Amino acid sequence: MTRMSRRRLVLFGAAALVAAIALTALVGSIRGPAGPASGFAVPGVAIKPVDPGPTIVFAQYNIRTGRGPDDRRDLARTAECLKGMEVVGLNELRGSAWYGRPDDQAETLGRMLGLGYLYAPTERRFAREHFGNGLLTALPVTDWLRLPLPRSHGHSHRNILLAELQLPATRLRVLVTHVDSRGDRDLHLAAVAAMFRTQREPVVLIGDLNAGPEHPEIARLLAEPGVVASNGAMPPKELPGRVEWIIARGLKPVGASRCDNGASDHPRVAFELATPQ
Repeated sequence: MTRMSRRRLVLFGAAALVAAIALTALVGSIRGPAGPASGFAVPGVAIKPVDPGPTIVFAQYNIRTGRGPDDRRDLARTAECLKGMEVVGLNELRGSAWYGRPDDQAETLGRMLGLGYLYAPTERRFAREHFGNGLLTALPVTDWLRLPLPRSHGHSHRNILLAELQLPATRLRVLVTHVDSRGDRDLHLAAVAAMFRTQREPVVLIGDLNAGPEHPEIARLLAEPGVVASNGAMPPKELPGRVEWIIARGLKPVGASRCDNGASDHPRVAFELATPQ
């Protein structure tokens, strides 16, 4: 083999290697669904009944991966808004990454706050659970189920998390979700409302529903007997158009609050409910 032939062979091999790496990166960058999952218990909280006292404080927080309107990512700011919360639904979390993020953001926040944590990814990317929802809890989780929401078109993958929390006298069912803001929103809202309706009381739905109280599906849900809700940490009629919801059935409302310290483009909202007896 001549020197020129060897050179051409080396160049061909290098080009083939570069093409293979580029193709692998391209395929890996495509977002795919994380799929369903289930389990028993969550890290960071003991599996035994806990008496939380006369009330339980639930929170909803779309953390935008910990990045505020100032474009600074700082989970310490996120955690500051979650102090004192007992059951938290989280949206727009990042998973772990090989380039310096060993833990998903649910675990990071759970460890910072001393709460149990569960990451509920909606998407996989680069062979990792890339993006999704999460749950933080001071109450023990006996079992949980993660289900994808139906998708008719588009590139967005969404899910709903159902967790059963153990209290001394009963089990509390908590749903966490983040529905589409575009074409699949109505489809997602119908599926979420149906799942909420089929759960035994007491049940709490926590989520960024990307719709206010004027949406027909939410309006029907709010009109049902025994349903109480906080929209953006305000009674629904006082703050129309907010998308952060905590909706409960079988529980009595005590109060609501919000925190907006610049950690996200969404506020943290909270709804205090009387502990079920």
